Order: sequence, then C-alpha cells, then structure tokens
Amino acid sequence: MGSNTDLENKNNPSAWSVFLSREGLIFQFAVVLTSAISVFVGIKNNSIPVEVRINTLTTGGSFSFLMWLALSYSIWLNTVNNFFKNFSYFFAIVGPIGILTILANHQMSEILFWWNLVVWSVVTIKLSLPKELFISNWERILLTFSMVWAVTSTMVTIGSWHWFPFSVKATQRLSGLVFFVDIRLLLGILFIIAATGTAIFHALIQERPILKEMDPWVLPIPDGKSFFLSLVPPIIHVINVLLVVFHAIVELLWKSIQLLVILFGRIGVHLAKLIKKIATQYTTWISTGRSLLTLLLIVISFYLIKITSPSFFFYLSTSIWKEQIIHLAPIIFNVFMILLCVWVITSMINQANIKSVGDAAIMSLGWLLMVYLLGGALVYGFYCLGLDITGYENIGIFSVILVLLIVLGIVYALYGMQKKNKEIEP
Repeated sequence: MGSNTDLENKNNPSAWSVFLSREGLIFQFAVVLTSAISVFVGIKNNSIPVEVRINTLTTGGSFSFLMWLALSYSIWLNTVNNFFKNFSYFFAIVGPIGILTILANHQMSEILFWWNLVVWSVVTIKLSLPKELFISNWERILLTFSMVWAVTSTMVTIGSWHWFPFSVKATQRLSGLVFFVDIRLLLGILFIIAATGTAIFHALIQERPILKEMDPWVLPIPDGKSFFLSLVPPIIHVINVLLVVFHAIVELLWKSIQLLVILFGRIGVHLAKLIKKIATQYTTWISTGRSLLTLLLIVISFYLIKITSPSFFFYLSTSIWKEQIIHLAPIIFNVFMILLCVWVITSMINQANIKSVGDAAIMSLGWLLMVYLLGGALVYGFYCLGLDITGYENIGIFSVILVLLIVLGIVYALYGMQKKNKEIEP
C-alpha cells in the first residue's frame, strides 16, 4: 500500500516539490533577474546614462532569446529537465553570435567574427558531415573545405550588410595585409586549385595513352637508266633527309598535341566527376543549408532585439497608455518576428516538420511572458513599498495584455478538459 502511495506521489509531484526543483529554481531566477533589470532601468535619481540602460535591456533580451530557444528545444524533445544543459549549449554556440551582432561596430567585432567563424564552421561540419560516406579520405577533406567555404561566404556576406556590419573590420584588415581582396574569392581559388590538382594526379597515374603516328614522308626514287634520271636520286636523297628531319619535328608536335588533348580531357573528366561527387552529397548540403539558414535567423533575431530595446526602454519609462501604445507596437511586431525565427530555428535544429514545432515555440513564449508578468508584479510591489521606479505608477498596457492572454489560456484549457471529459463519459 505504501509503495503505491509513493508511486502516486512520484507521478503527481506537489506544487512545493516543483517549486524547489531545478526547473522551478531556474524559473524563479528568471523572474528575479527580470525584476532586477526592470529596477535598474526604471529607478529614478541615479546617474546611469540612458545608453547603459538600453544596453542592459538588450542584454536581458538576448538572454531571453537564448532561454526561448533552449525551452522550445527542450519542450519539443519532451526533455524539459535538460533545459539547463540545452541552455548552456545555446549560450556557448549562439551567444557569441548575439554579442557579435549587437557589437557590430565595436573594436572587439574583429576578434568575435573570427571566433564565430571557427565555431560555426566546426558546428556545421560536426552536424552536417556524416561519418560514413562513399568517398575517399581526400574527397572528404575537399568536401569539408567546401563546407568551410560556404560558411565563410555566408558569414562575410551577412556581415557586410549595413544592418549588422560585423565582418567589415575583419575583411578590411585582411584585404590590407595580403594580396587578395576577398576571403570568399581566396577560398574559392584554393578549392579550385586543390580540386584541379587532384584531377591532374588521377590523370597522370592512368595508363600511358596510345598516340597515333604519322605516315613517313619519303619521296620515291624513279627507276630509269637515262642520264637525266641518274641525276635525280642524289637530289631526292637530300630532299628525303630534309623530309625526315621535318617529319620528326612535325610528328613530335603532333604527338604533343595528342598528349595534351588526352591529358586535359582526362583532367576535365576527373574534375567533373570530383565536383559532381562533392555536389551530390545531398544530405550533407541540405544539413549545411539548414545550418546557414539557422545562422541567418539567429543574426536577424539578435538584430531585432537590438532595435527593440530603445522602444522597450521608453515603454518602461512612461505610465501614460497613449505613449505606451506608440512604443508597444514595434515591440509586439518584433516579438512576433522573433517568434517566427525561433519557430524555424527549432525546426532546423531538430530537422523536424516546421508545422509540428509551433506548439513548442508558442508554449515557451508563454513561459517567458509569465516570467515578465511576475517580474513586473514584483517590481510593482517594490514600488508600493516606496521604491521610486518610473513607469510603475499604475498597471501597464503590456501587463493588461498578458493578463488577458493568461485568462484566455486558462479558459481554453478548462474548456478543453471539460470537452475531453464529456468524450470519455459513456
């Protein structure tokens, strides 16, 4: 009897045990961190510049985005207990890209660019290159090099856009140190040289080609016993000697042309086969494309966070609903765009159907909104206790929207449970 009770308690943990679990503590930490950021940004009578407060909001938004990704990934895999582990992975791999995007014009952007390029190349190769491929080791090296070329070209191209120019400093310095202009061009030339060298090697180790020989050039000696005909053979012998020498030179040129045509033909065939073999690794290239699309969406998400932070700051700095609506409109739009990015990124990472990942992305957004709501309520409690914080004189319109969403969610859940119970009843 006792064992059944223990099993029932294990399957239905109490609210207190959930509250003290690792996930519960992480949730509480997120609420406290959100409250601390809100107090830091909104507290009056301090000398902290507005730029520093906006950068603080950008940092908090970046952490929220990483938590959003990790929670969506964990919910999709039904492994919420591994949230902290997944968050650590995202923080180590995705976090530096966020720093690079936000600090695109900073002096550190050059070092961050090369660091992210190396990390993302390794991650792409690790996730996209299968262990078993029906190609030689050298062809595997060329395939890996072409993947690095694709990652580098993508990062340099994305980082050269004026929205997030994080690769400009690195590429400008590199072009000033060496003879080439663009690292994408350099890697392309190196790949072509390596592939052509491989084709030349395979062409040279083939069997020696059989070259066609030219017919000899010899003038016949006329038969006859006349005095005139007796004078002709010496002249013909001299001409034949000259023809033999000229024939040897022409034949050498002819065989050289044949050899070059055969050799270049073999090189072209081997080069075409090599490029085709590398290009037709469809699984590898599809995974590489997923990785590059994920990189682009991550950069776009951090950029949206960066441009949303000022609006969020001015939203927190006012208690007038009319002004809040003006600042809240771009926030809602950008959050919706980030939701789409999280949705697609999670499906790319899991290599799943994008339709089936939406619930996880939306559910994790609900958890984040709950964190913001509780954090705002905690800050409002501090305000009621006498802490002078801007924007908390009354409930904000964002909090009203969150409360309405939560109420609608509870009503929908209760309606679904009631409908399900009616279906179960005989």
